Amino acid sequence: MNEFGLVLVWCAIQVTVLCAVSGLLYLLVRRIGPATASLTALTSLSLVVALSAFAFCPWPRWAAVPVNNDSSTNESDVTPAVPNTVVRNEAATPNNIDGVSDGPTTSSTAGEFFAAFWDELQRPAASTESTHSGWRWSASFALFFLIGSAFGLIRLIAGLISVRACRRESQPVVHTELLELVERLRTELQCRKTIDLRQSNSLTTAATIGWRRPLILLPADWIEWNSRERSVVLAHEIAHIRRNDFLAWVCAQVGLALHFYHPLVHWLARRLRLQQELAADADAAPFAGGQQPYLTTLAEMALRQRDHRLSWPARAFLPTRGTFLRRIEMLRNSKNVIPATSGRRRLAIITALFLAALAAAGFRGTTSTPSHEVLGGQASAAEAGRAPAERAAAEATPRRPKGDEPFSLAYVPRDVFVVGAVRPAKLLSHPESRALAETLGQDDILEKRIGIPLDRIEMATFFLLRRATLRGTANVDLAGIIARTKTSDDAKKIGNVYAPKAAKESYADQEYFRSDTNPRRFYFLPDERTVVTSKDVGFVRRIIIAGRTGASKTGWAETWQRMARSDAAVLYNLGGWKAEIQAEMERAPGPIRLQLATFAPLWQNTTAAAVGVKLDKQLTLQGVAECTTADDAKKVRDTLAAAITLGKNALSQLRESASVRSDADGPIILRAADAADAVLDNVTVEQKEETVTLAARTSIEDTATVAAALLDAVKAARSAARRAQSSNNLKQLALAFHNYHDVHKRFPPAVVIGPDGKTPHSWRVEVLPFLEQKALYDHYHMNEPWDSPHNKKVLETMPPVFRNPNVDPISTNTSYFALTSNGTVFSIEEGTRIRDISDGTSNTILLVEAKREIPWTKPEDIPYDPDKKIPQLGGFEEKTFLTAFCDGSVRTIVQSVSEKTLRALITIADGQNPGAF
Repeated sequence: MNEFGLVLVWCAIQVTVLCAVSGLLYLLVRRIGPATASLTALTSLSLVVALSAFAFCPWPRWAAVPVNNDSSTNESDVTPAVPNTVVRNEAATPNNIDGVSDGPTTSSTAGEFFAAFWDELQRPAASTESTHSGWRWSASFALFFLIGSAFGLIRLIAGLISVRACRRESQPVVHTELLELVERLRTELQCRKTIDLRQSNSLTTAATIGWRRPLILLPADWIEWNSRERSVVLAHEIAHIRRNDFLAWVCAQVGLALHFYHPLVHWLARRLRLQQELAADADAAPFAGGQQPYLTTLAEMALRQRDHRLSWPARAFLPTRGTFLRRIEMLRNSKNVIPATSGRRRLAIITALFLAALAAAGFRGTTSTPSHEVLGGQASAAEAGRAPAERAAAEATPRRPKGDEPFSLAYVPRDVFVVGAVRPAKLLSHPESRALAETLGQDDILEKRIGIPLDRIEMATFFLLRRATLRGTANVDLAGIIARTKTSDDAKKIGNVYAPKAAKESYADQEYFRSDTNPRRFYFLPDERTVVTSKDVGFVRRIIIAGRTGASKTGWAETWQRMARSDAAVLYNLGGWKAEIQAEMERAPGPIRLQLATFAPLWQNTTAAAVGVKLDKQLTLQGVAECTTADDAKKVRDTLAAAITLGKNALSQLRESASVRSDADGPIILRAADAADAVLDNVTVEQKEETVTLAARTSIEDTATVAAALLDAVKAARSAARRAQSSNNLKQLALAFHNYHDVHKRFPPAVVIGPDGKTPHSWRVEVLPFLEQKALYDHYHMNEPWDSPHNKKVLETMPPVFRNPNVDPISTNTSYFALTSNGTVFSIEEGTRIRDISDGTSNTILLVEAKREIPWTKPEDIPYDPDKKIPQLGGFEEKTFLTAFCDGSVRTIVQSVSEKTLRALITIADGQNPGAF
């Protein structure tokens, strides 16, 4: 079982190599058209199956396999200088001379190949009694593989059986016009196969099954389709049959069953499914008059389509409503697609992938390993040999001058797009930063979110990575933050606050923690004073693999080292991202795109760029850009010089506009303009071969101006960000109300009675499924009070959408309420319908933000009485509060609003015009 497991491990490595090459090729050719993209994905998955089938074949093998035919050589004579070398100990016999077996021989090259092949198959595995005794990890992997593959194959077989059952239970379609339409479309699409047409009550959309005797299954409501809808649907399905898509998908399912654990195989299978649909859509679109009418037809059909859940095995082969909606989304976001690809291009793609598979097949491990004793002795000797050299090197290395520890690239993956670092403790301790430090120190919410005060963090490093999406595109996300704290307790506090109630997991021998309350939060402790946080398990694994070496050996690491002793620094790794930047440029509006084009050399002619700031007795700004050639560097230098001039002109215009503003932002803008001017006045730009440097210094007075501007900006930005987050929370809640109305034909009442007919629960619990919190909703016991022991556990897992960002993150009190009774949206006991709101949904308040000590699951809100004073609303902003209206909009209302206007907004049918507010 151990040897079997090793073969499977190497098979997984082969599949990874092939899928990585296939993925890159897919990303290159997908713009050609869906037919080309689906061919790439299908060929890749077929070769994955082929690699799996030939995993136990000993050829090809790229590793060197020296043969020792000296019968006197024994295991003790073999030096383990290269542990991965396969050593053959074979005694020469009459039937085995010079390592050749007694199989058939021939003098031709082919004969020699097959003789060696036969010899390799006949060769017994090396003895492993001394080194592989017991149940090793490879055996565990083999067991894991066998169980998973067996489960996948059972699912595959069950799916095919379900499809066959669906075929058996269907009824033939005898509609003459429809059958004639099928024959006409089959001729026009050049489909040579005979097609059977049947209908099934189990489907909500058409489906194609089978490849030898293909069958189109129609849903029972096909009779309601108009002639264009029938043509579109049948043309799409016949296109699938002509392309043998069902057989291709079966092949993909076999690959998924064998490599159920492999994310790249799953990714290729998803790409195949999506591109098959797009290719069939490209063939069918002409029958609707083009892509836009075709999209309109699909959208009209989607609106009428009912949701019917297929059996679990059949979902692998039959389309669902989600697949139908996904097709509409793809067509909406894609340009006109090319329905076919040339034969020469297909041959080139298949050849390239076959060569990649052949190359991957040569990666094979050894069947024996040196004994632990030998390896241990060798390692000890090597360690003993290195130790004196390392001690001598350490003694000869000059000591670093006292000062700031340089920013490290440890645990930073090599392929980051942006990496930045800052020294919060040092910056906040500077005399000119005292006001800023005091402001941040007063922000207890910030401290509670981080876990410790900012001045307890010596260094913080952040970085952005690319993450693939379901559409095959790539987004750039904040991948991780590495914080170096003053004490070990500080690091643990950050981890515990970021990922509370965390469970321990492991990857590549590194322990990390996943939050039980928020499964998208992770952290680990590389050492006692350092904590690494991330929001994605894939990012965590890439960070762990990066290890202490991190990105220190990359081509841009030298650029980073120039800024490593700054107080704050940021680097842009532009080498591998120019295509993405250019794509973003092209998506920008016309005027903005023209303005950005002026500065295009800054990223088109640069491989890496970094900026650093140091705050001491003066403010020092440094920048460096590395280019490929001196000509590129000259373009970058000239662009920076022009940008400085343009920046000064823009600041003058900014001052003019800010000076006439009467709001609180005017002084902030003017201070920021002065601070920026102070920097630009002292900027120098120089070029030395392929490197461009930028430097600027300001006086201590200018530093104070910068700090004051930064303080105002921090206050304004913090307030604006929290206001925006609260507005977004209300927007999500209003959208959930409308989705609830779409399903139940009315808004939820403020208090909902449970299934037992007597136990109330809050509307906040009732709308959980419409906030992507179905699991939390199912965990709530409707027949128990909100504060029962079980439901208190739900209370502790409060979705952030119910919490204003100004509130303590650990609070379970809600910040958003309904106004109940007496003519409000929530005055109707069974729930209000939109048509009941005669004052208009845009003139009626749905929800309000307010400070109350009310737990979010408690069925209690804010009572409203038209004969009494209006309850106090808001409380998070000094002069305003936010409200969500029945039309889904979120608006700001000033606290000084007239009572008459506010009462008109609260009620649903008083006939009063609220006017401006």
